Amino acid sequence: MFYDFDRLRIHSGIEALDFNNGQKDTIHLDIEDILTGTDNGDLFILGDDGQDRVIAPLLTSPHRDQTDKEIHEYDGVEYVLYTYGDANLFIETGLLLNNETNTV
Repeated sequence: MFYDFDRLRIHSGIEALDFNNGQKDTIHLDIEDILTGTDNGDLFILGDDGQDRVIAPLLTSPHRDQTDKEIHEYDGVEYVLYTYGDANLFIETGLLLNNETNTV
């Protein structure tokens, strides 16, 4: 299933999106979605390894060199943290980011 963050009509207060449902899910978002859809600029995305995909164009070349990324663990789940300005996107390791496996 394909989700567009803008069409989810989330205006603020979201902390995480959990796509652990055994289906191939795709979410499209940009940095502005993270900044306006969260209270603090942090968004966690969980899902099914190798199936679920995050499409975030600013986290790929030529922008990737502007993005810091590192591994973090919360509640036993390992995430790659992408920081772009004031936005922090935590993507569970093993999910696909722009069609590549999400790792450091």
